[in-house]
Amino acid sequence: MHYPLAKNCLKQDDIEGLKRFLDRGMFTMGEHVRDFEYGFSKNHNVMANSGSSANLLMIASFVSTGRLKAGDKVIVPAVSWSTTYFPLVQYGLIPVFVDVDHTYQIDVGEVYTAVERHNAKAVFLVNLLGLMTNDFISHVRQVLEDDIMIFLDNCEGYGANLEYSKCDAVTHSFFFSHQLNTMEGGMVSFLKYMRENEYHHALSLRAHGWVREQGEGSRLYAPSGDKFKDSFTFVTVGYCLRPLEISGLLGMIELEKWPETKKIRDQNHKYYCDIFSNKKYLEFDILPYHKDLSCFGFPFVFTSGRMRSTVVKALLEAGIDSRPIIGGNFLNQPVMRKINHVADGYGYEMAEAIDKRGLMIGNYAEDLRKKLDQVDYILESVT
Repeated sequence: MHYPLAKNCLKQDDIEGLKRFLDRGMFTMGEHVRDFEYGFSKNHNVMANSGSSANLLMIASFVSTGRLKAGDKVIVPAVSWSTTYFPLVQYGLIPVFVDVDHTYQIDVGEVYTAVERHNAKAVFLVNLLGLMTNDFISHVRQVLEDDIMIFLDNCEGYGANLEYSKCDAVTHSFFFSHQLNTMEGGMVSFLKYMRENEYHHALSLRAHGWVREQGEGSRLYAPSGDKFKDSFTFVTVGYCLRPLEISGLLGMIELEKWPETKKIRDQNHKYYCDIFSNKKYLEFDILPYHKDLSCFGFPFVFTSGRMRSTVVKALLEAGIDSRPIIGGNFLNQPVMRKINHVADGYGYEMAEAIDKRGLMIGNYAEDLRKKLDQVDYILESVT
């Protein structure tokens, strides 16, 4: 039995639709990307070529509008993916690391302490493994002053029922292993009524810094009426983070299939919760299933590092893929020697447990109950 971390769940009719698209010969960003942006949510959405690029584009837009500047401090969880942190560093912002708790989310009590101690301008939440609960963002908002911005890296949590309106901006990833799969792709969602200025900056920053997508209502650049001139007019220090048109088409296909995809992924998540709860070999008990979650992958934190090593070997021999839980305690990564950051006085006990004793296996839109039974059998056998 092979239990991969992720699997291609495109159906044959999806593939036929992609073939018809290829016959058109128009591959660069166009109407399908715009349709996906408009269909994705009611917010101002800007698609990018990856979730990592979406994080970069989000931070860049708040720097471009002056809401953030070099030297500002931003609170971040100690466990996340590298490109949660790197855009902050690349713009001279200083990440302040705080621990997570047993739910894999940032410790809300430590958020308040860190903001007060370091006069932070923003908090960068991460929906780690798609396990953030519906009321979590409200709990964070309640401990913050109104002028503290909240960003959410939701790259592992598409489909979760969260209070997104309490955030200033949210990012998503559509990489192969994620809930929506456009091969490569990401999205920044700006709050419709709060962040229109950042949205206009993001449109320019995504595409070379030019003004071509600035409409009549733009707060960045009013079209001059001279299309020749405006085609090569640049107003921001931009990038080329444009997605391919085929990714926009795939996004629309995936949105249409999402209710069924979510149903299958939820079934897998509920079964994982049922069979792995209250296991003596786990340091972190399995969090309860809830329909508002959108579980990215299934985590296990064992009672010892030696036990994890034994389990990793046994899973590999059985054809079951496993990985560290995202970046583990990112403070332990070698790259941190190159990064200006703050990591004082928080302990990181939970992040260390995840780093030294944790692993994850995959969840995707296929009935995984028999595969999870096999994992259960292996864990019972070797622990």
